[in-house]
Amino acid sequence: MDSTTPENHLGNTNTDRENAQSDKVSNRLAVALIAPLAIYMALGFLSPAPILDKPSGEPAPNSSSAPKTGQGQKSPATAKEPPLFYTFPFFYAIRIGLTLSCIGYFWRAYRPFFPLFRPDFLAISWGCLGAGIWIGLCNLRLEPLILSTIGLDDQWLGSGRSFYNPFPELGETSLLFPFLALRFFGLALVIPFVEELFVRGFLGRYISTPNWQQLPLRKTTLGGLAAITIYGVLTHPHEAIAAAIWFSFLSFLMLKRDKLSSCFQAHAVTNLLLGLWVLYSHQWHLW
Repeated sequence: MDSTTPENHLGNTNTDRENAQSDKVSNRLAVALIAPLAIYMALGFLSPAPILDKPSGEPAPNSSSAPKTGQGQKSPATAKEPPLFYTFPFFYAIRIGLTLSCIGYFWRAYRPFFPLFRPDFLAISWGCLGAGIWIGLCNLRLEPLILSTIGLDDQWLGSGRSFYNPFPELGETSLLFPFLALRFFGLALVIPFVEELFVRGFLGRYISTPNWQQLPLRKTTLGGLAAITIYGVLTHPHEAIAAAIWFSFLSFLMLKRDKLSSCFQAHAVTNLLLGLWVLYSHQWHLW
């Protein structure tokens, strides 16, 4: 005979409902933290990413198989021009627009991470120092050197970034400054926002504990911190050493401040200074 009382049955039912509701909230939060970056990166794989110029001392990816037409020169008359929607500037605008639409859809889920936005001067200084670390380490070009010492070709690093220089294509048009404004908006605001939501808002905490949504950022475990750094290396293979140090450097700020908004500010400042450096130095591979 079942000795369970009706009260126990009711209590179990309520607990099951609460657990189901909690799982639903957790799953929705996970989707909200993952989706914007997933959309941005997926569209990046579809981007035409033309190579119009290459910086001094930096070989273009897959240069051995590249056509003989000079970088930044016009194609032969027989070559077809790509449709407008599949040129890099236009497609980048679509990429940013769809990412912003996703952010807008889930905006309510992000508000607890940014309850009252205030400038964090430690985070801003952290971002300035981070920009120096990133640029300095990238210019050392250590990754191909390390691969060559173990007998591997730098093709293991993949094709890298687009090397996109907007001046040959847009320099004599009215689209140059709107594109640069959009590029900096994406570089300094959109990318830091979606990346921090994923790597520190979700990934580090998810690796740390099953009850990740309740975990303060400062209690992210070593496993979670390692996952954040590994993400940085995998998504920046040509700047793997800079990425490993920079992502770890920003994680230290996360542990100190316990605020995602501080990480966002530091990330935004680093990317802004990186963009300005690219315009000054013409090291287009860095953005």
